[in-house]
Amino acid sequence: MIVEIIQEQKYDETVFKHYGNLDNFETVLEVNKHLVHKHVLEVGDQVEFPVFEESSKEIKIQALWD
Repeated sequence: MIVEIIQEQKYDETVFKHYGNLDNFETVLEVNKHLVHKHVLEVGDQVEFPVFEESSKEIKIQALWD
């Protein structure tokens, strides 16, 4: 997905708003090499956000007494 920036904002802020976390921040930087040296994104900059599959985290519940 490609998003065009409509108001100046920090790069990490943009990634957090899109994904809800910064887990994939480095991957977004790698995909958007044209923006690598920018700390603040300007109006009109285009950011490509890769689509990631949700990882299902298995939670193991253990009783206190077995």
